[in-house]
Amino acid sequence: MDLLRMPRRPAVRQVYEMPPAYYDLTDVVGHPVLVISVDLVAREAMIVTRTTSPHAKGNNAIVHPAQPDLGLDSVGWWRMEFPKAVPYPAFDEPDVKRRGELDEATWAKVRYQMKGASE
Repeated sequence: MDLLRMPRRPAVRQVYEMPPAYYDLTDVVGHPVLVISVDLVAREAMIVTRTTSPHAKGNNAIVHPAQPDLGLDSVGWWRMEFPKAVPYPAFDEPDVKRRGELDEATWAKVRYQMKGASE
């Protein structure tokens, strides 16, 4: 990464393809990630991963129908129980790819659950 350039700020509601080395060194399988919030001061994005395995979804998972425009061809779950902080510079790495924006209905469920968690 160019040291004189500020890292790209990830966008909330965006789905990325990101190797697990950037968010969980113990995870051996990569998952799509969803940016659920950003911290402008710490320069970190909070992400959750998506799984298509019912046994791995954890508590409070949000069902996400297939969204082919994001390359997500099967029903899955956003694993809200396991948020991870990822520094902004990780989003500039060449092996991290933006897939696109999460559908409105699923994003509304994510926002609703996050709002409930902060009360």
